[in-house]
Amino acid sequence: MRGKRVGGSTVGSLDYGWLKEVFPKFGLQIEKDVDFVPVRSTSSRYTALRAGSIDAASLSPPSSLLAQAAGYPSLFRFADHLEDIQASIVASDERLARQSDLCAASCAPP
Repeated sequence: MRGKRVGGSTVGSLDYGWLKEVFPKFGLQIEKDVDFVPVRSTSSRYTALRAGSIDAASLSPPSSLLAQAAGYPSLFRFADHLEDIQASIVASDERLARQSDLCAASCAPP
């Protein structure tokens, strides 16, 4: 990845912080070894990757799945390298009651 253009949300964003933390595990520093290109949404980053404007991108589903299906290999998953990912899927009790198929028993409160 040294010298490559890597697309992420924005400088200071969550995925920028994740890249900043994970890249040293591969001997890279985001500030000096790669060209970080701010491309706001994950779908825009996928489009930029396909167009060749960036060489790699931080993607989340469905863009990550589309990229893999298009032949772009996954270089790493943040969850494999970070112990403290602070992301959740949330919904109101009312929404879950109306669409109980969205949530299996495993996501019920403890």
